[in-house]
Amino acid sequence: MRGKVVLINGIFNTLRISEPIGICSIAATLRAKGHEAYIVEPRLMDLDVMATAAYAINLNPTYVGISTFSFEKDKVFELAECIKKTAPHIFIVVGGLGPTLTPEIYLEGCEYIDAVLSGEGEYVSVSLLERLLASDHSWKKCPGVVYREDGKIIHGPVSEKIHNLDELPYMARDILQLNIEKYGKKYVSASIMG
Repeated sequence: MRGKVVLINGIFNTLRISEPIGICSIAATLRAKGHEAYIVEPRLMDLDVMATAAYAINLNPTYVGISTFSFEKDKVFELAECIKKTAPHIFIVVGGLGPTLTPEIYLEGCEYIDAVLSGEGEYVSVSLLERLLASDHSWKKCPGVVYREDGKIIHGPVSEKIHNLDELPYMARDILQLNIEKYGKKYVSASIMG
């Protein structure tokens, strides 16, 4: 079964004209497995929190993944609330450095976040999507997922590290093209992962 994911770079307050490597790599991995993946870069697309939520909801994804740092958590909480109040069926997961290191901050701080993706997200995102599509609650056993249940924070099995980066598809370059169109080639550089 084919799924759909919206991946949002949850950084609203800092201008950055480089690609968000994490969600670009996750998008490429989801696409390589036959799923639809949309990358949303709010600052580049001139979207505030409400417009970002509306954009994501309009795509009707199985889940929304928000990559963020701890200093942006308040905007991420607001975004999750906007999405969930309008479309409660959309699963919301956050990931990135902040959520990986301190998943409790996100799960205790925002009731609208369903789970935290901890660690490397490429294969975990595919597994999470396929488990959500199965509609059997097996997503709770997905390695790399932390969630809330009965007032407790539950850490699922630890996901395996990706030892051979050559196994991953080339990063999705959606954001690179948008950056070039907005800022010109002189000011934009491509990112690489090594």
